[in-house]
Amino acid sequence: MNINKIYKIKSSLISVGFILCTVVSMPSNAQNVEPWTGAAPGSNLNFSEGDIINDIRNRLNKGEVDDAVRMSQRYVDRLESGRRDGQTNSLIYDAYNALCISLTAAGNYDEAMDACNFAINQSPKRWQSVNSRGSLNYKTGKYADALNDYRNALDLAPKGEQITRIIEHNVKITQAKLAAN
Repeated sequence: MNINKIYKIKSSLISVGFILCTVVSMPSNAQNVEPWTGAAPGSNLNFSEGDIINDIRNRLNKGEVDDAVRMSQRYVDRLESGRRDGQTNSLIYDAYNALCISLTAAGNYDEAMDACNFAINQSPKRWQSVNSRGSLNYKTGKYADALNDYRNALDLAPKGEQITRIIEHNVKITQAKLAAN
């Protein structure tokens, strides 16, 4: 297997693991939930301890939102400083998506929207940041925009059962919010 294929597989798995943190969840009576998402803990994929995306996700799951924001911003800054004019870094998308999610968790919604939109503009055919922006729109009460983002993410996402189920869940709870309003 060549190195590009290995990178793409790892990148996809990281994105799936990280996106599980951005599932919007309706309140439930479950005793164990991730602090800011409401998702059941342990449903995330785990990767090597040194992986920055994994570290950011773990901080979010522990409720260490300020640390997650700082780590995300440092990661973006490091990648941005390494870019040359006209060249893109293949990790910049994931870094900005992580920043989007972290800032959303911290309640810095305007900055989060900027990070989400930057990630989407970097790679408009990738579903993860579209779903993340949908979660941001959901948290800010922009349910029509959230539904549009979730539907777009569903169209862009690979047709795997787990990913499809996550995004369809987001679509359904957003539709329920719109119907209730």
